[in-house]
Amino acid sequence: MKIHLSKKIFPFLTVLFLSVSLTTNAQNNTISPYSKLGLGEIDGSGFGRNAAMGGTGLALRSNLGLNSINPASLTSLDSLAVIMETGIHGDYTQLETASQSGAKANANFSYLAMGFAASSRWFLSIGINPYSSVGYHIQTTSPVSGSTNTYLNDIEGSGGLSCAYISNAFKLSKNISVGIKTSVLFGPKKEVQYYSLTGNDNFYIYKEEYFKFSGIRFDFGYQQIFPLANKSNIVFGFNANAPGYLKNKYSIKESKVFTGSGSTTTLQDEEDVLKRVYFPANFGTGLAFNFRETFLVTADYTFDQSSQFSLEDTYSDFVDNHIFAFGTELQPKVKGFAKSFIYRGGLNYQTGYLQIDNQTLNSIGVTAGFGFQIRAIRFNLYAEHSWMGTTKNQLIKERFTRVGLNLSLMDFWFQKRKFN
Repeated sequence: MKIHLSKKIFPFLTVLFLSVSLTTNAQNNTISPYSKLGLGEIDGSGFGRNAAMGGTGLALRSNLGLNSINPASLTSLDSLAVIMETGIHGDYTQLETASQSGAKANANFSYLAMGFAASSRWFLSIGINPYSSVGYHIQTTSPVSGSTNTYLNDIEGSGGLSCAYISNAFKLSKNISVGIKTSVLFGPKKEVQYYSLTGNDNFYIYKEEYFKFSGIRFDFGYQQIFPLANKSNIVFGFNANAPGYLKNKYSIKESKVFTGSGSTTTLQDEEDVLKRVYFPANFGTGLAFNFRETFLVTADYTFDQSSQFSLEDTYSDFVDNHIFAFGTELQPKVKGFAKSFIYRGGLNYQTGYLQIDNQTLNSIGVTAGFGFQIRAIRFNLYAEHSWMGTTKNQLIKERFTRVGLNLSLMDFWFQKRKFN
């Protein structure tokens, strides 16, 4: 007996590798001023089902879709099927200070992934998704030290990191699975600043900083099923991110530009200064209770040791972040087309990993969504609304709304051939 993989996989792989460049060049999912700090605004909500259920996923299992939060969950897939997923989302962000407010909308690519069984006990997934986003524009007026003059400062940032990964999961027994996810993180962060004295049009200072990050990160996952009566069960999940380093090639150019003549004087010019960014280990655990395959409740807790993050920043401190996430899923027992509908909701609270002027920026979000199936395609829609920050102490409060759609296609590409 021989396992044959359909040629349909090759167009998918082509799209996957093309998505690497699309994600790198078109990734600007935020207008948050806080994305200036660290690696940018981290996207940890997972895929479509995870996002609709408050970002939970440590104990989630399903044969209908992929779960990027715990690699051990791959063993729930059908051993003869291949699942392909992709997603898009639209964001609407509102920023508010004690005296001003503004808003902006944008849309972008969410992820592209594929999962399948290599054998009855070994499962694989490959994919790419945004890891962080950088996008901000800040204008300030500040006094000149020792003078009555002021200067204007215009700062604009862009970029973000992408994550290309491969996950391996192994079914150790009927109810115990383990997994390892190897992620390649890569991408730029660019900041451009203009300084000029108020009322002085003779010259201005131009400063450009460029960070190019790259590195490998490992996630280890575990899931165990505890069967109950009446087709019910409890799933325990655990995931750990191993500590590691990102390579950072840092470049800076600073010049004094004379507006009349157009001439410039170089003040600073360094290129590809090699630095390293340390990111610490993080740990998460979760429980999911599945009642008669119709109602699911799940809860996750993640400890993010952000205080050990080593990327220097003069504007904020990084502090440990505690993440609490809760989700529900309901699939009513009905007949007809409505039997494919699944309804979801969730809640997410984070104590915050950024601290500015002794003020920790916590966040809270609510989510909702539903899924349905037409032929071999499952559609998952979700919405999220969250709040972060405060208007106290001259800080910025954010209100963030995201609406997303992901498509999950199941196909039987693996066929058994018999030979006499």
